[in-house]
Amino acid sequence: MTEYRNSLQIMADVLETTQDAGREGVAVTKLLSKSNLSHNRLKKFVTKLTSVGLINEIIFDGKSTFVCTNKGIMYLEEYRKFDDMARSFGLELWKNLEILEKSFSVEHQDGKEMALGCQVV
Repeated sequence: MTEYRNSLQIMADVLETTQDAGREGVAVTKLLSKSNLSHNRLKKFVTKLTSVGLINEIIFDGKSTFVCTNKGIMYLEEYRKFDDMARSFGLELWKNLEILEKSFSVEHQDGKEMALGCQVV
């Protein structure tokens, strides 16, 4: 049976790729291959991640490059901690998507900024 990644895992993969690229950033082509997504699907995740401030898009000479922000690095660290904790209890994040979607939410604040929030389930 094929195991699919959930949205949180895909976001973490995109963030890891951008973080690994450092200050120079990562081009769309490399991000596509590393994240294993179609162009349209990647575009949706990149739009979401840039809108909440987890990555920045730098356009130079008509080409997009993506860089992980400090907020993105903090999110990735917390995601890894949560993943490690879940695994220590014998849980896997991809199997518990419904629980995770209730635990982590992206909320709009004042119509301008979006922040990652955490709820107790």
